[in-house]
Amino acid sequence: MSAMNLPKGLPKHAVSPVVLDQTLSSPIAGAAGKWGTATREAKQLFNLTGTWGERLGMARFLTELYLARALPIDTYGWDASIRLGGTHYTVGLRSSEIYVFEELLHYRLYDRIEHYIPERDWVVFDLGANVGMVSMLEAKRGADVYAFEPNPDCFRRLLKNVLANGLEGRIHAFNIAVGAAVGAGTMHVDKGGTTGGTVTVGAAPGQARRVGITTLDQISAAIGVSQIDLLKIDIEGAEVDALRGATRTLSMTARVIIEYHSAALLSETEAILERHGLVTEQRLVYVPEVPERGQEEVGILYARRS
Repeated sequence: MSAMNLPKGLPKHAVSPVVLDQTLSSPIAGAAGKWGTATREAKQLFNLTGTWGERLGMARFLTELYLARALPIDTYGWDASIRLGGTHYTVGLRSSEIYVFEELLHYRLYDRIEHYIPERDWVVFDLGANVGMVSMLEAKRGADVYAFEPNPDCFRRLLKNVLANGLEGRIHAFNIAVGAAVGAGTMHVDKGGTTGGTVTVGAAPGQARRVGITTLDQISAAIGVSQIDLLKIDIEGAEVDALRGATRTLSMTARVIIEYHSAALLSETEAILERHGLVTEQRLVYVPEVPERGQEEVGILYARRS
């Protein structure tokens, strides 16, 4: 299906969200040192394997993981590799990257609507590529993927994954953040939390991680693309900023999948998309709002050109 030849008749009213059956990974991430939690974690990860070879690989991976957690030294810089579904993944062993497997392979958050699944030679932009799990998924389907990841640790593993899977000709990786304006910023990442890093505008003094910031309009002009078949954005609360820097780019975008991080950001995101002819088709909620705990709703928005 061509990017600009989409089905008509998208609803103009609010779309009722699909609430997934549990909050993704939160029981594991919150208490990984407890025996019951570790057992549940191992079971969830083993459920993602499909062959005996993958099960043996997962057993080795989990042995490395629990050893790294138990050792009385700093093991947060350790990498580990695992093969699942024919794809080689290198992740930060003690990072939150291991929980993306569940989002990608169990919940299939990016595959739930058929006409968002890339076909050969689609152009896909992956903002917040992390270690490249979504980028690799789409590149293996034949898409040309432009992956953007500001975190240098994640970006290093992303490059290793591209090479290990022979995807150099399909994935074009950039170690840069995407925002509302071109400039410089500072990367903020909690120890081990490399899927939740944020970028603030302005370079901080001292040892803070400095990153460049660009815009989608600058990127699309520099690359020379005339259309984007799928735009995926998962940038930890900066989704609205990225869209504000995409005035021209959104006009040539056919579909978007965006992770939003609060009801307010969802409302702003939908307003910007609608101004550019992109209408919400589905919402998936996987972290429900809990006001008494200060927990914002987190979910994924699917939208396409009406």
